[in-house]
Amino acid sequence: MSNLDKFYDEISLFTAKELSLDAESKAIVLFRVAIQTGVAELGVEKVLHMMNKLMKTTISIMEEEDDSASYVELLSDWDKSEVTKH
Repeated sequence: MSNLDKFYDEISLFTAKELSLDAESKAIVLFRVAIQTGVAELGVEKVLHMMNKLMKTTISIMEEEDDSASYVELLSDWDKSEVTKH
């Protein structure tokens, strides 16, 4: 399991345990944290590009137009844990 998968599992579990907020509120908080974290290190353009890829993948999955569309593949594009640093 990659670091990215572990982090995803930790965030999902933490979110599920938070019972004082409804699903919409949790989603807003998660989006806000994701955007602020990404923009701080990557810049607005890169974050918007990633959000676009996530939306396109989600639409492809929902419409079942692309059998290869998955979040697993999308996450592997950004998983840098196994990349050798130069």
